[in-house]
Amino acid sequence: APEEIEELMVAFARNTRQLIDDHNGSIVLSSVLEFAEVHREEVFQVILESMDVAPIPKHWYPSFLIDKLIINRHILDSLRDGNNRLLAALLRNDNLARIYS
Repeated sequence: APEEIEELMVAFARNTRQLIDDHNGSIVLSSVLEFAEVHREEVFQVILESMDVAPIPKHWYPSFLIDKLIINRHILDSLRDGNNRLLAALLRNDNLARIYS
């Protein structure tokens, strides 16, 4: 069973771009961030890239994943330069103002 779960996590991580724009997909990606450490970087990179979407849609599901990274600092700390990369993405192009306005 652990091999099957790993295969599922690989499939989720590889399809992050598709899953991130959906409520249920973001819930699935939240589990990847939490439990699949080897796949965190792949999901994190898509989260960072998705911040440049303009305008931010009313229901913008990556915000849920950003909140998870901030609240569960151990996840953000496990990523290569995660704190600085997230901060840079939030500050880029007034993203922070657009996301949380």
